[in-house]
Amino acid sequence: MKAIPLLSFIVAAVLAAGCGNGVREPKAAADPAAVYYEYQVMGEEGEDSVSCRLQCRRGGAAGPTILLDPGATVLMDSTPLAADSAGFSGFYYETGLPAAGFTGKHNWTLTDKSGHSSKLPFTFNAFTLADIPAQLKRGDLQFEVSGLPDDAGRLHLLLIDTAWTSNDLNALLPVKNGRLTVPAARLAELKSGPISLELRYDETTPLETGSLRLSYGLRRSFDLVD
Repeated sequence: MKAIPLLSFIVAAVLAAGCGNGVREPKAAADPAAVYYEYQVMGEEGEDSVSCRLQCRRGGAAGPTILLDPGATVLMDSTPLAADSAGFSGFYYETGLPAAGFTGKHNWTLTDKSGHSSKLPFTFNAFTLADIPAQLKRGDLQFEVSGLPDDAGRLHLLLIDTAWTSNDLNALLPVKNGRLTVPAARLAELKSGPISLELRYDETTPLETGSLRLSYGLRRSFDLVD
């Protein structure tokens, strides 16, 4: 069987800038020394925790990763993120929070060494997929999805068969009225037999000073029959 690559992930984001009461949104970058903030919240069905990560880059999205000034803090809700580094990805702040009950509203909070804070609220949705029969006959395939807001847009679907000579199905498909439909024509290059399915919500929202990525995915398997 071909290996299932991880898709580049469950959910919709509602963003608003914090203001007043000592909380302020960082100003837009106006010079090469300004910091670009990459927020990521990523989950997988069956995993015990949701990964929350922040990378700070000097001078923009392509700039080198940096650590914030000593005394600055990064929180996911009330949980602090520890600073760490890796040879390839560079510096980052990361924590894992329990997946159970994580669906809902959360806040990123950055506080600089002077005590000034910026908040980034968002909503995380872990969607579910109704049970799939062990065998599905060729034709329009329909999957029932729940747990996504009405404006969630599209899900990333990957279907992989066991034949190395065939092309996998890799597509962005809309969810309408809780249903994702795969047209029969999209299955033409898949061989009959065992199929591995990966379904993922993966949305990146641009911010004034960076970006927020929310991702959630799940996996299933079934036999495709003629």
